[in-house]
Amino acid sequence: MNKYCRYIGIGAAFLVCSATAAIDSADPKTTLEAAISLNLARFVSRAQEASNGTGNLVFCVKEGSPIARDLAVMQAGLAASMPLTLRNAPTYDAFFTGCDIAFIPSSDQHSVGLSALSAAGVVTISDASGFLEAGGTIMLVQRSQKISFSVNMTSLRKTGKTLSSHVLKLATEVRAFP
Repeated sequence: MNKYCRYIGIGAAFLVCSATAAIDSADPKTTLEAAISLNLARFVSRAQEASNGTGNLVFCVKEGSPIARDLAVMQAGLAASMPLTLRNAPTYDAFFTGCDIAFIPSSDQHSVGLSALSAAGVVTISDASGFLEAGGTIMLVQRSQKISFSVNMTSLRKTGKTLSSHVLKLATEVRAFP
């Protein structure tokens, strides 16, 4: 468990440091959420080959969302080492095709059919309170100066994807929500 904790922590620290240098006016919380989301994405696996032909997981964000710029800067720095494609989608409806992972900002949680996205095979990540109960997959939670995460196993199973058991051990909460 410590090995995976160290990988996520070191990876998040690296991503935050490299992104902070490249982004002038970023919100530190958004930058950290982007780093953690990208690191969690590294441990998501799919049961079958990618439909995009590259073998890469596709991480979708809505164009113009606060986290989109941070993710783009971080992903560009990792392109060679991380099999992940970042896609900016014009609407949340576009998440239903070709996305494996999606970040939903807390301000938009109620604009998206979370259960429908899970059924379409999309692992959803958000910082919205009540996200797991609403059908989301991974909720980022800020406690004091730290951001941790919780996982909805019902939603994860619906996606047909898995999250490393070592990473699940790092979650503050792993539950099955209806």
